[in-house]
Amino acid sequence: MRHLLRKLFIAALLCAALPCLATPQARDGNDLWIIPEESGWGANIFHQGNTLFVSLFVYGPDGRARWYTASDLVGTEAPLGDRPTIYGGPLYESTGPAFSGPFDPARVTRRQVGMMNVEFGSETYTTGVPRRYAMLYYEVDGVQVRKQAYAFSFGAIGLTGSYTGFVSNANGAREELTMNVTLNDRAFTMTTSGPTGTCTYTGQKIPQGSVFDVQGTYACGNAASRPFFLTGVDVTRHGFTAAFYADGLAWSNMAGERMSSAIRGDGYSTDLWFPPNESGWGLNIIEQGDTLFGTMFVYDSAGQPRWYSASNLTYEQCAPPDSGSDCWGRYRGALVESTGPYFGTTFNASAVQRRIVGTMTMDFFGNDTAYLDYSIDGATVTRKQVRRYAFRANSLAGTYAGHILAMSGNSDRGMQTGPMTIEVSESGTAITMTMRGNKGTCTMRGTRFQYGRQVLASGPYDCGGAAFGQMSIMDVYVTSKGFTGRVDFGTQPGVNEFYPIGRIEAARTAAP
Repeated sequence: MRHLLRKLFIAALLCAALPCLATPQARDGNDLWIIPEESGWGANIFHQGNTLFVSLFVYGPDGRARWYTASDLVGTEAPLGDRPTIYGGPLYESTGPAFSGPFDPARVTRRQVGMMNVEFGSETYTTGVPRRYAMLYYEVDGVQVRKQAYAFSFGAIGLTGSYTGFVSNANGAREELTMNVTLNDRAFTMTTSGPTGTCTYTGQKIPQGSVFDVQGTYACGNAASRPFFLTGVDVTRHGFTAAFYADGLAWSNMAGERMSSAIRGDGYSTDLWFPPNESGWGLNIIEQGDTLFGTMFVYDSAGQPRWYSASNLTYEQCAPPDSGSDCWGRYRGALVESTGPYFGTTFNASAVQRRIVGTMTMDFFGNDTAYLDYSIDGATVTRKQVRRYAFRANSLAGTYAGHILAMSGNSDRGMQTGPMTIEVSESGTAITMTMRGNKGTCTMRGTRFQYGRQVLASGPYDCGGAAFGQMSIMDVYVTSKGFTGRVDFGTQPGVNEFYPIGRIEAARTAAP
């Protein structure tokens, strides 16, 4: 990865300002939340640790687009009845300089308009299929609103491929598996092989926004079919995590490391992006399949908050193709302005009007940098650099069953590879990762960084004797079920950058 060492330094500065570490919550709120019958408004939620950053996109009394933010909704420890944690905090309205001119963050003003609470949960239809929801409670200058929103599914998330991984649970049970998955539209088939034999799972994918569930039946050998469930399947650049249940067994965590060729549209771009030196505006990106849904919150010529949406940013190759560049994708599409019913009244979706005002393009570089170009009614903004925003640390701390596997043609440099137990502890930005397997024990002691919801950890490792060096785990997505990522060891002679060696995947052996 080009310029990695410089990025590590920048990340260290950003990470130092993060609040204390917090384990990912059992329900993942990262998504665009809407009410299907009220198409035209929504809420982008980004979830790091036990904190939410919410951007609320609605319409004011004049019918024009208005946005409000709740950047510090903190989860309480106790659930409400059988429901998950409630998140709460202040809701703000901002004003600032027009998007079309130089941006001076000193001119941004923020005014608290009320409070916001978000409650995540799931409801079950008569068919037995659960559906994720986010209950939104908010107040703007005395006007109170209560809405039950749902994660928006707009793209076909893929999973087809071969994987190696584990299922594990708090009872101490763990099983190493190889998995071959076929996902064709909503038809799901998975064949697993492990110590207890071969099983085949068939079922239906249930879209749940940026994650999905699978419900169906499985059979092992000649045994009769029995029901199974996968919930919260979160596809990442290097694999997936999920919760797993098979009839007669305890609920378990599952993590798989991708062994086949990479797929595009794995949620890698999903994050809150903003220019670090221009606090006060930003861009929400949700990726599903080959499509990005972008919602930009900025200010008009009068300094009033306005939002614009690009709901169909589609992939293109970076142009011109450049083997010396680390640009990994360009997304382009129409940029739209919407008007609609005042949020304080009954919402009538037929009153929403949409107008194409221009285009939006994003070029992505490395793992934390993008360049944004857009036009609104002839006013253009070009080559605006944006980065992922980290506001709460996603902790890796815990015990896992997992693997490190080398990519074809790469040396493992004496590192513990194959199946292993992984133990991670953290203190501030310091991280210790102990890996125990067939080769013995290897320990990495280093520093953790964070780009948006991605984690990067880097430091020296020691396996005893002559087996020692430098290790980095990158592109790490951590959930309550486990994590996946890329592993690099050492440096190429004469080049100040890491080079890829393999992938890592880990399933939690206990609840976070």
